[in-house]
Amino acid sequence: MATLTTFTFAGGDLDGLAQAALDQNFAVSPTEDGDVLMLSTADIVDELRWPDFDDLMHGWAHAFGSEYQGWARG
Repeated sequence: MATLTTFTFAGGDLDGLAQAALDQNFAVSPTEDGDVLMLSTADIVDELRWPDFDDLMHGWAHAFGSEYQGWARG
């Protein structure tokens, strides 16, 4: 079974962020009250690929006025 890596964002244009993430094949899970968005991928996020994911997350945070709150594996 693949390990998911989840990236968390708060505030800003979460609808726009969700659409951008869906376009890049991320699973999108908003919280019940809609103020936090979790993006998940089963892609391998290893030491070599981490800079690409990190740049993407920070870029989305900037583009959509959101706060990138970090990531988790699970």
